Amino acid sequence: MENKLTAGLIGFAAAAALLLAEGCGGPEEMWRKYDHGPKPAYNAASEVDQAKMNGREALTRGKNLQAVKWFTLLISVDGSNYEGYSGRGQALFLMSEYEKCLADFDKALGMNSSDYKLFGFRGQAKYRVNHSAGAIEDLTQAMKLNANAGWLYETRAKAYDALGMIDKAREDRKKFDELGG
Repeated sequence: MENKLTAGLIGFAAAAALLLAEGCGGPEEMWRKYDHGPKPAYNAASEVDQAKMNGREALTRGKNLQAVKWFTLLISVDGSNYEGYSGRGQALFLMSEYEKCLADFDKALGMNSSDYKLFGFRGQAKYRVNHSAGAIEDLTQAMKLNANAGWLYETRAKAYDALGMIDKAREDRKKFDELGG
């Protein structure tokens, strides 16, 4: 133990001498140059922002499993952040985990029922699990919030087709085409 301590002190002294010899300017300048102060206090808000940003980036890059992990971290830090549930739901949807994403979209909509995309995403997921009537309800609600989102009409047309409502499906496809599909 004494040999390790002695070797460590000699190494430190040699490093300090080298820094001084290279014009570091003495202990005061060394302190300013190399010490960045104490580690900042834990900041949950910055962790939330970082997790949200990393989750969005992972989604954009198609790294859905990474996105799920980041959004799960976001939820664990701030369980009232609807974007965590929304983002994780989107990633789960892209992984074809429809039942799991529905639970996240339900939770997100419980926190923010004014986001048309959430209704649209949940409607798409309901369509994928053969719950076409529920899909139509959600997609219709999304359209009330944003009537110009063509993808909503396209998905609702498929749900109408599944229920044999061909005329309504045709109307939605026409609207989808008008919006630039």
